[in-house]
Amino acid sequence: MATTGHWSQLERIRGALEPEKLFQTIPGIGKELATLGASINVPLLDGQMSIDVPAGIQPDTVLRLHGKGLPSFGGGSRGDLCVRLQVHVPERLSDRQRHLFEELKAATPRKAG
Repeated sequence: MATTGHWSQLERIRGALEPEKLFQTIPGIGKELATLGASINVPLLDGQMSIDVPAGIQPDTVLRLHGKGLPSFGGGSRGDLCVRLQVHVPERLSDRQRHLFEELKAATPRKAG
């Protein structure tokens, strides 16, 4: 999966306050992966790492990978890598996908309110 270079203003401010933290966005997490959970590969400064995405993860959730960020000034420990997961909702569905979503919709209890 690719990463994006788009950081929010808040992420820039947090990065200035905690310089060892590294922020990364993983776009295109499918709704089925977000619902059921899975393992994905995340690029690191020195390779990549497989992480488990928990079932039921919500859009824009940030997972913190301890010790996978930038090295501290003067050596020593490394900061954290904060990975934001962006859930993708498809714009077009195949007939089969649409049918399956309609079945899921019918099987999902409606909230009162």
